[in-house]
Amino acid sequence: MPHSPYNFTEEQLDCEAEREWPVFIYSILITFATLFLMVLLYKMLAGCCKKVFPQSPADTQLGSSSFSSEIQEWAEGITSGQTPSGRILVVAVFFCNVVAMVLYVIDTSRQLLEECITWEEHITLQIDFALGAIFFLHFLLRFVASDKVMSFLFALNTIVDIITLPPLFLSLWIQRTWLGLRFFRFLIIFSLPDVLVYVRLLQNSSSIRLTQLLSYIVGFICWSGGFLFLLENQGDPFHHYENAREKGSFRFGDNIWFLIITA
Repeated sequence: MPHSPYNFTEEQLDCEAEREWPVFIYSILITFATLFLMVLLYKMLAGCCKKVFPQSPADTQLGSSSFSSEIQEWAEGITSGQTPSGRILVVAVFFCNVVAMVLYVIDTSRQLLEECITWEEHITLQIDFALGAIFFLHFLLRFVASDKVMSFLFALNTIVDIITLPPLFLSLWIQRTWLGLRFFRFLIIFSLPDVLVYVRLLQNSSSIRLTQLLSYIVGFICWSGGFLFLLENQGDPFHHYENAREKGSFRFGDNIWFLIITA
């Protein structure tokens, strides 16, 4: 059953009434468009350089052992879990993702969808920012390790980072949070089987397939719960948000409960 509404302060309600969530959407779109244009420009310049300055087989072989290639191989080994340090990194990043998911659930249970905040008074924002810095560094490592930059740009982890990190960093600048699309972090649950394989908890194919199925189900339910939480609490912007739920009456846990019992 839905919970009783919180006694939110007038300041909190006035802040949410300003409805500045489109700014966070713009930050996501601008980030993706910038990365996409940079990738296109890089590919165009690389193609032109190959045509203007063709390399001989000897030059190509020499170039493959260059410093940049060694950096790329090192980053690939780290991010793919092929080395002991790489396995530790993969497990640590997945653990950080789980912590970010827990922080999202905590925030949905005790605050409005959109709030004015300050860094000092919001401990979950401080932890989330530290996690965001880790995710950004991991993003850079994956970028360096990628052979096909365009494929990297449309990979699941990259899409999740693009959707969740720009609003996080923007919230520190404008001192305003929006829970909005943070639920996309639940999609990382899909990679749980890979993590369990790296730590050798999964070895045979049948257990791997079963874990993949369960991770897809759990990840999709959690993602759907976040999506419904956003729709129910945000309301329809084309009708002045009149159909939004009463503040604090419908939480993330309620969505998960209804999704499970109606599945």
